[in-house]
Amino acid sequence: MRNLIIGVDGGGTRSSILLIDSTTEEVLGRQESGPANINSSVEESWSSIIRGIERILGAKIADIATKQYNLTLVAGLAGTEISSACNEFKNHEYSNYFNSLDLLSDAHIACIGALNGENGSLINIGTGTIGYQIQTGKEPNRVSGWGFPHSDEGGGAWLGIEATRLLFKSLDKRVEPSSLLDFLFSKFDNNLDELIFLSNQKSQNWFGKAGSHVIEFYRENGKGDRHLDDLMTRATNEIIEVVNALDVSSGSFLPICLAGGISKFLFDWLPEHIQKRVVESRSTPEEGAVSYALNKYKKD
Repeated sequence: MRNLIIGVDGGGTRSSILLIDSTTEEVLGRQESGPANINSSVEESWSSIIRGIERILGAKIADIATKQYNLTLVAGLAGTEISSACNEFKNHEYSNYFNSLDLLSDAHIACIGALNGENGSLINIGTGTIGYQIQTGKEPNRVSGWGFPHSDEGGGAWLGIEATRLLFKSLDKRVEPSSLLDFLFSKFDNNLDELIFLSNQKSQNWFGKAGSHVIEFYRENGKGDRHLDDLMTRATNEIIEVVNALDVSSGSFLPICLAGGISKFLFDWLPEHIQKRVVESRSTPEEGAVSYALNKYKKD
């Protein structure tokens, strides 16, 4: 009977699924599927994973599991900091289709993939921010990424909410106007009512979009706007705090991989001693999940 490994990278908006033959390590297929954040919905997470697997294999999982294939699943999913959600996921009826199931955080498999399983840290700066570190002989360490608005400083949503605060202050004449703030207000057709209504929805995705406007302005105009420079400096300081916390945990200065849409724009603001430690990502999170399974097989 053929042994297959399924690696899953699951987040709040989508999941990526990779399936390989564990003997030959041949890639049998990749598939994008729906959300897989178990803190939001365990049922939806399983549905996305199963749907993606079935698309790759072209058959219902009930018809192939234990009959045609031995299936090993390594799922790196958002929401694993919630223990009750983890237990619900592992005890779900769909888990019975798999000969082996490992549930990890999405940050964990991303770190394995980015650093090819070697010691180091991954700092993902997207809509939110999370630092994750793997080091031989130590438990993985996580910094930030506890949710918006109380955490995730330095990420896109944080940039968006801080820029929105500045925009309201500017409209009140509490701070000096600037080209950045004029640009932001133009995104709402210079309509205060619309800005008030949308900003008070308190949506992470909305503030993430506002943060993307800050990055758009920076991409087109560079440094020099007083409010832009202040925001980018403050965001960078938040990331430096994450780096410092990870360094304290490791007791050394390990390589750092940066990921997420905001990271490439903050790189230029980082101090040189941190820039020198940044390395290129070597593989994807779902490839990291598969690598985790292959290494586990070798140890067993």
